[in-house]
Amino acid sequence: MLGEFRVHGLHCAEEVAVLRRELQPVQGIHQLRFDVAIGKLSIDYDESRTGFDQFRTIVSRTGMSLEPWSAPKAAPKTSLKTWLPSAICGLAILAGMIWQADTLEEFFTAFLAHSHGDHGDHDHEHAAEHSGPIFCFAFAILIGAWQVAPKALTALRMRRADMNLLVLLSMFGAAFLGEWSEGAMLAFLFSLAGLLEGWSIAKAQAALGDLGRLQACSVCVVHSHGDHDHEHHLPVSEVHEGARIRIRPGERIACDGEVLAGHSNVDESIITGESLPVEKTVGARVISGSINGGGVLEVRVVGQPQDHMITRMERLVADASAHRKAKSEQFVERMSVYYTPAVLAIAALVLLAGIWSNSGPLHDSAHRAMLVLLVACPCALVISTPVTITAALASAASAGVIIKGGAALEEAARLKAVVFDKTGVLTQGQPEVREFRPINGHPVERTLERLIHLEAATDHPIAQAVVRYGRNVATTSQEAPTRVQAVAGRGVESVNVFWAGNRGLLQEKGLAEPAVAAELRQMESAQYTAFVCGDARAVWAVVGLQDPLRPEAQDTIRQLRSLRPLHLAMLTGDNKGAAAKVQQQLNLDEVHAELLPEQKSDLVTAISQSRGSVAMVGDGWNDAPAIASANLGIALGSGATGAALEAADVVIAHGGLTRLPLLLQHATRATRIIHQNVGIALGLKALFLLAAFNGSATLWMAIAADVGATVLVIFNGLRMIRPTR
Repeated sequence: MLGEFRVHGLHCAEEVAVLRRELQPVQGIHQLRFDVAIGKLSIDYDESRTGFDQFRTIVSRTGMSLEPWSAPKAAPKTSLKTWLPSAICGLAILAGMIWQADTLEEFFTAFLAHSHGDHGDHDHEHAAEHSGPIFCFAFAILIGAWQVAPKALTALRMRRADMNLLVLLSMFGAAFLGEWSEGAMLAFLFSLAGLLEGWSIAKAQAALGDLGRLQACSVCVVHSHGDHDHEHHLPVSEVHEGARIRIRPGERIACDGEVLAGHSNVDESIITGESLPVEKTVGARVISGSINGGGVLEVRVVGQPQDHMITRMERLVADASAHRKAKSEQFVERMSVYYTPAVLAIAALVLLAGIWSNSGPLHDSAHRAMLVLLVACPCALVISTPVTITAALASAASAGVIIKGGAALEEAARLKAVVFDKTGVLTQGQPEVREFRPINGHPVERTLERLIHLEAATDHPIAQAVVRYGRNVATTSQEAPTRVQAVAGRGVESVNVFWAGNRGLLQEKGLAEPAVAAELRQMESAQYTAFVCGDARAVWAVVGLQDPLRPEAQDTIRQLRSLRPLHLAMLTGDNKGAAAKVQQQLNLDEVHAELLPEQKSDLVTAISQSRGSVAMVGDGWNDAPAIASANLGIALGSGATGAALEAADVVIAHGGLTRLPLLLQHATRATRIIHQNVGIALGLKALFLLAAFNGSATLWMAIAADVGATVLVIFNGLRMIRPTR
């Protein structure tokens, strides 16, 4: 069983390491997954051996708390309890500094230098004079300690060192050394850093929760009673397939469905990316999440609540963070296990070295040791990557590109090759029958009757094209074939031995007559997609279709080439003539035709080995093996099959091919910002460590360096909330 929980107090990789160490030994837990940016813990466990109550008890021992997960439906609000301690702490410091300073110059000097405590006769003479400021600073230290102490004491009880323990030791160490103002400033700035981290996480959560606000809460269900009807409102989760619902002007459409009555224009831009409203009349399909215009629509619900478009998108976004973490995130989690103990050891060595060398008073050595502790705080480094990745995932989702985790985001930035399926990806997926040629004396109407009854049982684009064509010229008096089955990569057949398929199925049936072969060659030379149909004894007809390119295909290929050197290929089960025409139109580097699903998968693997990281773009169940074999699997379109959606690392929910360049730009930008953040965090720490060793830094300047780095990386990372244009 997979359980999802919100962990209050989960802010950095150190806490991930603590929770992992405490929960991993529990019998019945198979796997733990953490998302620091939104405070989420996913546990795969055996419910017969353990459960939520045990998890909650264990987590509470670490100073954190656990509750069942609920995705945010609205932007989190900052409570008074969150920011009031920081405000009081800051006001106390300000009061102490004003009280202590006789002039403006003294006020700024108090911030920029430390006096090494109140030592000497002069300080004793003015002890009474300084008692007021010291009281203010001590009060600020206590406020800061009150915020930090619970986690610090928990860490001490569990015999581990974390940042809360380091800061608590440094605050009381500063007070012990008489550096009250520095200890107070340390308390305030660390509190401020926590406030900023919480704000950034809330911002990312709100961005991830945007899709949830597109889901209507209830729907008007209509029941007919004779000449009258009765309507009542039900939660969307209780409205099942076949129900009749009424959608009034301006309402958000809650369910996928088919219009039974009415006429209106519907805004589908949030789902399809199409800016203009779409006219809906009887028989038209409507998509959940879109907004009805000025007319009243009555709609028959198609699909169960969990299968509606907006629900699928929301589920994919919610699950995105639970997928593979980026390598940078994995590195930070591994590093956190060793980082803080190493920092404590270095600070102890600095203290002992100062004592051993007799280079100055003990006070100075202790001061330098505390500076090392504070400057080396990994907060900025830890928060930079998850905030950037979460913001990037949220903004990509708002543009219709659902990226399943940081690893997929980083992979998109490394791509060297992109492989496309043809039908429904590079072409419109709505082929039209151009040629229908009966063979062996079979009449057109009789052949079409048999063929459309066969093809009507499948949802393949070619089958749908045949049905559309056949219904214009044939009757439908025959019984539909029973137990129709697809023949992977070849065609379709029924138990009453009528079949339709490509050359592969024709050869398998042993019916490759010279006349049939000649017709196929002629159609393929005209660059048609060709197939044959017949029974167990003979071929009945040869059919030629054309599937036009998507309007955006050429521009998308051109943009991809302009972004970076990419090897662009196409894999298709279609014939070589149709594949060659698409290659010529789009100027692709490599094309393979007449492939079975497993052959597509093998070729994707081969391209990856020869070219480097490769993405596979597909939309059908037969693309799923190739999508799974690629370094980055991409499922294209809201109509992608469940198998393709499951196998994919990225789902382009709307916008089609036009979103591919955006995906690559977005991933490259996110990776660049992560690298910038790591450089900012490490660079500032290196600078202030040098200042600490030569004695020119103060305690509050050390924590300011960490807070400053945290502020910079947070705001730099949150730039990813705005989608790449």
